[in-house]
Amino acid sequence: ANTTKNRSASGAGEGGGLYNGLQGPRVSSLRLADERKTVVELGASIVYSGNKLVKEMVDNDDDLTAIKPYAEGGFGIWNGNSYQVMFTDSWSMLGTLRMLYRYNVDLFRMLSAVDDALEGFDLIYKYLDEESTGEQLLQSPNEIWKSCGGFLEASSRVSFDEFLDIVGLSEYPSGLRAWLPKQGSLRQELLTAVNLVNYNQDNSRMNGLAGLVSFVPVKGELFCVKEGNAEIPGSAIKQGNRAHSDACKDQEHIIRHTQKKVSAVISDFDKMELWSDDDESLGKFDVVILAAPLQQCQ
Repeated sequence: ANTTKNRSASGAGEGGGLYNGLQGPRVSSLRLADERKTVVELGASIVYSGNKLVKEMVDNDDDLTAIKPYAEGGFGIWNGNSYQVMFTDSWSMLGTLRMLYRYNVDLFRMLSAVDDALEGFDLIYKYLDEESTGEQLLQSPNEIWKSCGGFLEASSRVSFDEFLDIVGLSEYPSGLRAWLPKQGSLRQELLTAVNLVNYNQDNSRMNGLAGLVSFVPVKGELFCVKEGNAEIPGSAIKQGNRAHSDACKDQEHIIRHTQKKVSAVISDFDKMELWSDDDESLGKFDVVILAAPLQQCQ
């Protein structure tokens, strides 16, 4: 939720979902009619604790409860006909050793890439710190990545497949690994499966930076919201309205959420006017933020 001094607008692309009348990202929860009223996450099932903005949002809402996700047992990777690999004890020391043996040096290469990405990404929170002098005013996504070092910028310009080539992950076990039993491809198995589950896209269609984000949680704690992660977008709107109301008490309360497809943005020196695809004016705003895939933000 974005607030401005006078008016604000926020929106999501057609890939978003509707939740309680709000346009949101690919996040949805289903509450089962069992005795425990179990909440099943259908998208965005976990949150990485290093995502400080989301964590802060959950912490600031008394109606949301952060809990550890259910993590007993293991997981398997299904290729359409059979399980490529099954880790029945992936959360134990033995399961960890089995994974290290199967993916070998590729796992260490990927973990190293994640470390480099996190080092750069953490600088964003430094720039957003409330005690910052405001000197870091960035005009585009590219400037954000550049300010955080070359690694994030490079990964944002290529597909995830191309990024894995740069990192040095092979598509299939080669060399000595090709002769060892129970060797697998981290690229073809785990990384492909994770992005299909998270984004419904294979590695060739994923942006390099977005694909890398899927693997970041292996370096930190995870949590989810007891009430369902789909409550988070609604909380963002609620907290944004509250922040606007506190900051602009002498102004009319005019934040609103409109379920319309924006077809045009017309700007003059003072305001920007939004028009819907059915030629309806949606109002004039001080700030308009357009969300688009990274490939279209170059």
